[in-house]
Amino acid sequence: MVIIIANALCYRPRVRRSGSKWFGAATNGGGSFYIGHDRCGGDGVVIVVVVVVVVVVVVVVVVVVVVVAVVVVVVVVMVVVVVVVIIIVVVVVVVVVVVVVVVVVVVYCIVVVVVVVVVVVVVVVIIVVVVVVVILVVVVIIVVVIVVVVVVVIIVVVIVVVVVVVVVVVVVVVVVVVVIVVVVVVIIVVSSSWEEMNLSRCG
Repeated sequence: MVIIIANALCYRPRVRRSGSKWFGAATNGGGSFYIGHDRCGGDGVVIVVVVVVVVVVVVVVVVVVVVVAVVVVVVVVMVVVVVVVIIIVVVVVVVVVVVVVVVVVVVYCIVVVVVVVVVVVVVVVIIVVVVVVVILVVVVIIVVVIVVVVVVVIIVVVIVVVVVVVVVVVVVVVVVVVVIVVVVVVIIVVSSSWEEMNLSRCG
């Protein structure tokens, strides 16, 4: 095949006389001259080898370029897929973390609000109970004080009344006694004087 291609590429037309060593030519009609050709032999083989080498190199380069392009495309696609998967995983993880954080914060806020409400209610109840107890104690103390004051006042009044009555009775008794004594004395004195007067008249 290489020789045929070389011969096809290396035919050299020549004009020769009859009897020449060249063969395979056609006569020009008179038989004295013919157009022939010779073979270039080794030069043709070299050319064919060079052409074949160039073609093989071109094919190899094309194949290598295609393979490299395919490999590059595959690598790029794999890198893109890996990057997309990583981005999706990161986004999913971030979303899950955000959701978990939000849920935890909401639950914490609800618990804090409930605890605060319960504490406020308990504190309010305790304050109300304490206020009621204090009010009751104050009322009881006021009532006791009022009762004690009233009792003391009554006792004092009774004592004062008794003392006054006793004093009045004593004074009255003393006055009566004094009056009686005075009257008796006066009567005695008057009687004595009267008797003396009578005696003096009669004597």
